[in-house]
Amino acid sequence: MVKANLYKKLKEHASNVGRPLVGMRISIKGELYLEMDAEFLNNAQLGVIGFEAEALPDKLDKEPKATVKPLPPRTKSVPLINIAVDLMLIPKSPSTEEIEQEVSYYHQHKMFSRPIFIDKTKSGYRLRKGYLQFAAAKKLSLEEVDTLMFSSEMKVSWDDY
Repeated sequence: MVKANLYKKLKEHASNVGRPLVGMRISIKGELYLEMDAEFLNNAQLGVIGFEAEALPDKLDKEPKATVKPLPPRTKSVPLINIAVDLMLIPKSPSTEEIEQEVSYYHQHKMFSRPIFIDKTKSGYRLRKGYLQFAAAKKLSLEEVDTLMFSSEMKVSWDDY
């Protein structure tokens, strides 16, 4: 139950800040009391003794936190012979033309068009994504390739690269 003068003050504050009173967040400080009829528990009233009320800013009024763009993952140079290929993870084998295009791209840019993703195994590394780039590295007879470590939490999309 809100007293009439408090309601008037809150309504005045709401109009000053240009917001409706309905939905406004309000902080009320004071001592609570409960008044209820012993016979009719449904007819209870909750009140506050000696209180002050203050309108709180909307949660949306806060300045948004500055988003920190995550750093790109670090590459790790791994010997090509230490990377095992799990054929179950390869959706399709690249054609000879695709491998040649990737080799040509490597000659022009000194890097592959997309990263090679690996994960750590007991015996070395396992290829997770980038079979085309791996096949091009084999064709180029590279001893080591730059790779990215794959993790299950990582949401990998080629659109990111």
